[in-house]
Parts: sequence; C-alpha cells; structure tokens
Amino acid sequence: MSIANSIRSGFEDIVREDGPWTAHYFELPGGVETMPGQFSTWTRNRAMFSLRCAQLALGKPTSSIRALDLGCLEGGIAIALAQAGCEVIGLEIREQSIRKARFVANALDVQRVTFVQGDMLRLADLNLGNFDLIVCAGTLYHVDAPEILHFMQSLNASCQGITVFDTHVAMEANEQYSPVPGLEVVGKSIVEHAPSDQARKSEKLWASAENNHSFWPTERSLANLAIAAGFAQITRPLAPIPEWKWQDRAFWVAYSSAHAAAVGAVPYYGTQYLPDPDRREAMCPTINLQANDQYPNPNTTRLK
Repeated sequence: MSIANSIRSGFEDIVREDGPWTAHYFELPGGVETMPGQFSTWTRNRAMFSLRCAQLALGKPTSSIRALDLGCLEGGIAIALAQAGCEVIGLEIREQSIRKARFVANALDVQRVTFVQGDMLRLADLNLGNFDLIVCAGTLYHVDAPEILHFMQSLNASCQGITVFDTHVAMEANEQYSPVPGLEVVGKSIVEHAPSDQARKSEKLWASAENNHSFWPTERSLANLAIAAGFAQITRPLAPIPEWKWQDRAFWVAYSSAHAAAVGAVPYYGTQYLPDPDRREAMCPTINLQANDQYPNPNTTRLK
C-alpha cells in the first residue's frame, strides 16, 4: 500500500472511531483534508503570532525555543510551532483528540512535536519541564473560579519566558470572588455542562473536561490574576495581530518571574492590583476642550 493510501485509510479509521475533525484543518499527503472544504490559515496565524512574541521577548532563534501548547485539541498550534522549528509539547486531556494530533504529525512527518495526554490543571504533576513559550489558547476560559489562580501559578512556575493567553474575558462584572486576601476578582460564569449533560462530558470536545461552570474574569481582573500568580508583567499587544471578530476575545502576553530575574528587570514598587471595575473617568473626567461640532476640522471627514 502506498503512503498516500495508508494515510487515507488511517484517516478514515480515526474518523470512524473518534468522529470527524472539529477544530484544525490540515492537508495531508494523498489529498486528504481533515476538514474538507474548510481551509483556513487562522490556527497557523495564531501560532506564528505567539512565536513572534516569544522571539521578540527572548531574542532566541526558533530552534532554541521550547514551547507548550495547552489544551491542544487536534494539534494545530503545536504542529505549526514545530514546523517553524520549535521543540513542542502539545498537552490535551481527551484521548480521541490526542490520537488525531499524533496521526497528523506522523502523516506530515513533523519531528519536533510530542503529544501528551494529561490535565492542564495538574501541570506540575506531569513533570514536563520548563518552557520558553506557553500558549494558553482557548483554554483559560474553560477554568472555573477556584482553579484559575492556581492554574496561572503553575504556568508561571513552568515558564522561563512568556505565556500567551488567547482567551475570552467578561465585558461586564456581575459576580465576584476572592482567591487571596486583598484581591477581588470580578466577571461572569459560563455553563460548561448542564445537569442533563453529566454523562456526556467526554463527548463535548470544546468544553471543560470536568467542571460544570467556568469563570470569565474581566480584562483588569485577568491582569490582577496574572500578577497574583507571580508573572512580572502582562500586556495586550495591538498590532500586528490576528484579531478575533469578537470584542471579548484577544491576546495577552505575560512575562514570567523567571524571565524577569534572568534579564535583571528592575522591581516595580507601585500598586500591584488594578481597581476593578475601572472608575477613572468618574474620578477624573477627560477634559474635552472645543471637542464639539461648533468648529469642524477641515482636515477630516466626519463619520456618521
């Protein structure tokens, strides 16, 4: 049997046993498409954005970057990073997704990627070592309130460079909790599994594995959680960036405490936590002098 026919047969076997691909498009030898008719560079663009952030922050060649893709699903980001030259581990809790990721990596002969089945919330127990780049894409918003800080602490502990959070945040704050004294986290809860879904959790590949709810912090609470977890700084890049179509999803880059120590970054002695919600405008309104329609600017065109 030719290699192309073997890949086609293996693909059909996996689809028959584990269901179709739902997340990541790949074109495999023999004209096999994991998601026929849904070609997209979106997953690769997100991977390359995270890699570029790491290169700019660390000044390392790609071949020297060790990366971790958390909740990797069918391996799209992990495989793209490995194809670019990184040494990569893709971590995924569901066995059927791991099988799909390994199948694609073998079919494309991607050498520098390893897929590990495990729980990202128990990262320290997996002994995977330290990473220059941790990609937390589409995963943080599946974590519930009691676990978020501990999870982010484990990321900082395993990171010697940067962690990229590609996540949703709450646009309004209607709930709160306090993970540590002095820090109030605000946001909203999302239902991951309804009471009637308990026996079918493993079938919902895009939901949490166990928790019935997840908690989405606001952007400012996300920043506060990162600082409380030990990250030296967290920023949100604006451009160039693969911008999500949703207003409540973006990318945040967190610099680990180990990286800050390695480069000798000066400590910051100002206020650690941002007040959330942001009340700056109420305390000190923006001064708008002559910002009205009385004297239109001849150099611009007014938007309707």
